[in-house]
Amino acid sequence: MRTLTPLLIAFAHLALSSSAFAGATCTEVQPSKGVGPLTLGMNRAALEATGLTIEKGFTDKVLEVGPYEVWLEEDAVVTIGVDSADHSCIKLGSADFELPATSLESLAVGSGGACAPIQYNTGATVLQCDNGVVFLEHMAGKTVRVEKAKALEKETCNAWVEPGTPSGPSKLNAAADLSEKTNVCVQNRVLTVDLVPDDVASLYGKAHISTCEQQDNTGATLLDCNYSGVRLIFAGPTQRLSRVESITLRQ
Repeated sequence: MRTLTPLLIAFAHLALSSSAFAGATCTEVQPSKGVGPLTLGMNRAALEATGLTIEKGFTDKVLEVGPYEVWLEEDAVVTIGVDSADHSCIKLGSADFELPATSLESLAVGSGGACAPIQYNTGATVLQCDNGVVFLEHMAGKTVRVEKAKALEKETCNAWVEPGTPSGPSKLNAAADLSEKTNVCVQNRVLTVDLVPDDVASLYGKAHISTCEQQDNTGATLLDCNYSGVRLIFAGPTQRLSRVESITLRQ
């Protein structure tokens, strides 16, 4: 499980202090429970009782319930989705997030769950968390889905670093330290304290290793991978990875 409580508190404060949501009502996303007025487990009668319009979706098991997309199995709601086309912001916990503009890394932190590395699939980029929240990024924007919580098969991330955004709005994703018990995820890569400078070639490929500029400092080795938007810092007598930082992405 992730130990991000201080980070989540600070991130929530950052999100709520933004003036972007002044006067706005954000759609509440409750992991493993529901979205807005809809909850997992509702039947067709309960959906009709909400007073929202109900139309057939893209398959027989999907309904368009007002601005929400609902998946049914045996007359019970198993998944509820919201899309950035209809919902400009969402509430996760006590924080509001501008859905179209917020990065998947920031949404992962805001979800409060343990999340797997980002998956790059044909048609959509997916970030799945063990509390039943799934974030999707696609050509038309972003979609958030809530379903029943389930254990993830893949390794989860203790912290996230968003590459190429060292001074952007998600500053809390700009750097992270590693320890023997924690890892750091950069997009779909899981970085651990076991890595040494020579391992970077296998992570970023032979084409990218030549673009990582190495600096040998007293007690530490820095690799600035400018075309990947990250700096890797290796410290100590064994030169193990100790810190990951976001740097400006070179085009």
